[in-house]
Amino acid sequence: MFMLKNTGTLPGMLALIFKDAEGLGLRNEFQDFLFWYSNIMLIQKHVGKLAEGTMHLTAFKVNTSEWENQELVEIFIKSKLPELYAFGYSCVACWFDVYLESIRRAIKKVGVENLDGSACYGSLVNMKDFRPMLSYNRITFSETSRCGGHTAAMYQMQNGKVVKVAENLNIPELFPGGKDVPKLKKNCQEQVSKPYLPVTLGKKRLKR
Repeated sequence: MFMLKNTGTLPGMLALIFKDAEGLGLRNEFQDFLFWYSNIMLIQKHVGKLAEGTMHLTAFKVNTSEWENQELVEIFIKSKLPELYAFGYSCVACWFDVYLESIRRAIKKVGVENLDGSACYGSLVNMKDFRPMLSYNRITFSETSRCGGHTAAMYQMQNGKVVKVAENLNIPELFPGGKDVPKLKKNCQEQVSKPYLPVTLGKKRLKR
């Protein structure tokens, strides 16, 4: 078995891989893995039962049953949207909560009459371990760390339902300069700096 990691592929593209793999008898030979902003329910909409077992690492609460803000739950229910759109609500609510928190902290520090971009920036880079709404994330920024998120939850499609299987998972800082980036030896640095040739798959995609 091998792992197929999706770091932002459109759901329709990933669905194509699932269908081709099923046609080749390989669907159960790999563990697919969605990351952050991908929507696990949208994959299911495209491929149905072929999404069974799909895993998803994200900071955003996928199911409305997990939402702690009942006002937002009621708004979502009134929208009459399918549950798969709840993930989008969580993404937006989480980051708006971060933005609003930075404004609140800036006002507390400099006063509303002195509020400006610089004050908001200052409150952001000093934000530590903030838990925004509809999220399992904990936000910490600094002058050198601009990603923010450091924790997440893991979901899996089980019997047609999205089930949370773990939370409070640490997300390492692997962006250039991040504290968790492995230190390479000199000869390794020389190797990774060399240009590479694209890999070409010789066989045509299976026709469905």
